[in-house]
Amino acid sequence: MAQKFRKNGLILLLVLICSVAKSQNYCIDTVSGIPLQVIADENIFPDSWTVSPISGRAESLDSAEFERTKEIFRKALLKYPEEVLQKNIIRVYAFKYLEFYGTEYGGTSSSNAVYMTNDGIENGYSDDYVERVFHHEFSNILMRNYPEYLDKDAWYKLNGPDFSYGTGGVDALLNNTSSSEFDSIYHNSGFLTQYSVSAFEEDFNTTCEYLFCPKYEIKEIIKNYESIRMKFDITIKFYEQIDPFFSKDFFDSIIYLDPVYLDDSE
Repeated sequence: MAQKFRKNGLILLLVLICSVAKSQNYCIDTVSGIPLQVIADENIFPDSWTVSPISGRAESLDSAEFERTKEIFRKALLKYPEEVLQKNIIRVYAFKYLEFYGTEYGGTSSSNAVYMTNDGIENGYSDDYVERVFHHEFSNILMRNYPEYLDKDAWYKLNGPDFSYGTGGVDALLNNTSSSEFDSIYHNSGFLTQYSVSAFEEDFNTTCEYLFCPKYEIKEIIKNYESIRMKFDITIKFYEQIDPFFSKDFFDSIIYLDPVYLDDSE
């Protein structure tokens, strides 16, 4: 995917300028100017996140994971026009570990920053997993910034009149009901994963992460489950209203044409 996708059909390489400090911990996307920070200093969280009950905590990214994380960051940003990035995000953080409410998090977002984790391939943090965390959390920022573009009424109708979401992603994490594995039990009801049913936001965010970085199974899921397919259509319309760069052809090229998704890379 690294060779694809910039506005007006231009194909640009994303060049990253990285600091020459001994602890190689900082790089910038020179197209959008978005920085990636991997050191957990005292300024990484909003003040309200540092006190109870949130009690945010982070551990700096292992230096051995810096280069791989940088490439994941580069690949993820290539899928957005620079204007969308510049208007909606000021920084991306990548750490070894994140904790809120006494529970480990894979990622989160503030009003203008994305937080993601990478603790190594051997611990399940594949390239695709880390990239999906970025898209998941960035979609949350976009959802908050452009609520008028998201047809929530149509989305809720796809869930059926008797369905109610859970009490949110935080509770799902605390109660160990946050599986991100595909499951046909949930597909039959219009959801990709167990985590999707925890809140509307998580349902939407999960759809977004697999729209931008799909597993190979997603083609068959979209084909076989109408409610999921329609949620993907609503999501595409949301992004296209943000910027026409996000056309159906753009997303089809990710889901159906890119050879990396012909086999399960995980």
